[in-house]
Amino acid sequence: MNVTWGSSGPGTSIQNFLPALTSRGLYTMVSQLTLPASQCPEGANQRCQVRDHSSAIQTMDVPCKVKTPTCSNCQPRLTLSPPAIEDLLLGSSANLTCTLSGLRKPQGASFTWNPTGGKDAIQEAPQRDACGCYSVSSVLPGCAEPWNRGQRFTCTATHPEAKSQLTATIARASVQTQPCLKCCEPRLTLRPPALEDLLLGSNASLTCTLSGLQKPQGASFSWNPTGGKDAIQEAPQRNTFPPQVHLLPPPTEELALNELVTLTCVVRGFYPGDVLVQWRHENQELPRGKYQTWSPLPEAGQGSATFATTSVLRVDAEAWKNGDNYSCVVGHEALPLSFTQKTINRLAGNTFPPQVHLLPPPTEELALNELVTLTCVVRGFYPGDVLVQWRHENQELPRGKYQTWSPLPEAGQGSATFATTSVLRVDAEACMVGHEALPLSFTQKTINRLAGKPTHVNVSVVLSEVDGTCY
Repeated sequence: MNVTWGSSGPGTSIQNFLPALTSRGLYTMVSQLTLPASQCPEGANQRCQVRDHSSAIQTMDVPCKVKTPTCSNCQPRLTLSPPAIEDLLLGSSANLTCTLSGLRKPQGASFTWNPTGGKDAIQEAPQRDACGCYSVSSVLPGCAEPWNRGQRFTCTATHPEAKSQLTATIARASVQTQPCLKCCEPRLTLRPPALEDLLLGSNASLTCTLSGLQKPQGASFSWNPTGGKDAIQEAPQRNTFPPQVHLLPPPTEELALNELVTLTCVVRGFYPGDVLVQWRHENQELPRGKYQTWSPLPEAGQGSATFATTSVLRVDAEAWKNGDNYSCVVGHEALPLSFTQKTINRLAGNTFPPQVHLLPPPTEELALNELVTLTCVVRGFYPGDVLVQWRHENQELPRGKYQTWSPLPEAGQGSATFATTSVLRVDAEACMVGHEALPLSFTQKTINRLAGKPTHVNVSVVLSEVDGTCY
């Protein structure tokens, strides 16, 4: 299905959302046109055309309905905004923005920053909102390094309309998720000296680490013996986890329609939850209006409280079939170079879908009437990116309940295919595998004691929520 609008020009954007399946088995789709109010006055219409492969073009006039904002009296309010994640990851001049809004008159606004880091704050021109109230912003540049260190910033504003000075405070920790009480359990580990230091005769060190703390303050260490040396207590470190990126091709059903097709970028396993997702076509960055990225959500049952998100890009089927390159670029602080990129095209080379074998428990385990082991063997796939999940009664199990090994090349396979194994210790029954070479991107094998042989179905993935922060 293709939706077009009659309006175009500066300030105009169109966003077509993915079709959704209704309870009646039919699909519904939403197309959103955004344009300046001056181009859509009350009583006017905007023309929308819908083209479907199974019917003729349908035209509809959508009436302009101007929303009147609900306005209250102007009341001074102060807000402090963190740096944009793009600026933090790209190493540019990350800025903090302090905004005093709700003013009847903008004149007389004054801002004070602490600390300033030797930078001069820039006061921007006043902005007027739809209710007639003004806002004034002060921008403090060059905050990336102290922000990443956890430096706390305070902005104080005064104005003749405010009865007293207004103060706002922000720090990096204050915009993270709340600690996961179940995830943070103190653990002490003692690491030996590095082999290089021992062999080279340099200053070999022992390292004692106390991890799993909700708050790092108050940690104290004592050594015995010390050898007359003074131990050095390092600054607290927050746990970070880099994202895993899976780039999935369009479903076969979409390719048959020869219209727009959907590329899906699944980003998971990262912490903290701030992540940047961008798309590129032939190495040219695409505008954000071309794709849709959902806000990151905590992954269910993850002891490390990691996050996941999904981004989808709708591209022309002809461009995909011609072999155009599309890339999903992901930025996160835990990545070695802050960014990673996955690229996909139809002509990139042969892909092989995984063969999934779900094995029942050994007879010896069944005789014990305790926990039994189910084994999911996934082999013969290429490329090596694969997603394995377990389900019980169609409910996804937390990853802490099972163990999945990293994919390894299969020995003696001329096609350089990969294999992996996942084991689950319960009386549950479904192994789900995601790979770009599968017709619907996912396949599932189900087993139970009474059914005999495993059954084979196609499924979809659902992500859900938990919280967590540990040091």
